[in-house]
Amino acid sequence: MEIDPMELTKDEKDEAKGKAKSILNAMVAVTIALLATFLGVCRIKDDNIYHAMQQAKLTRWTTEHSKGIEAKVYDTAATQLDLTGSPKAAAIIADYRKQSKKELSDRDDWQEKAELADRDCDELNYRHDQSICPTLRSQSPFRCSPLPL
Repeated sequence: MEIDPMELTKDEKDEAKGKAKSILNAMVAVTIALLATFLGVCRIKDDNIYHAMQQAKLTRWTTEHSKGIEAKVYDTAATQLDLTGSPKAAAIIADYRKQSKKELSDRDDWQEKAELADRDCDELNYRHDQSICPTLRSQSPFRCSPLPL
């Protein structure tokens, strides 16, 4: 029977320290994993909110542009009918001119909505940047923006 000298030097304190150290390492690893997951979910939510705001802005501007195009189409159709010189087309021409004016009025309304959405999104993004980067704001002359512009 052979005696292991290392076994004689180990005591119960060393075993307890090793066990406590491995438990601490496991707790730190789990905490880091949970924190990384939480930060990842927050970033995804932040990106989703940003993209939703951008989509709302684009939808309003797209509608504004489409109203302008519709007005031009009605105006062009009325001009073409007017150039034919047909007396029967007068009612249709008047209707097209009326529809063109309506579309221009709608376009102006949508332009106001789009500009308001732009201002709202810019203000919210600025406030978001201020809350995310208060220390960087005082240290850097550049605007802190984790979101793509």
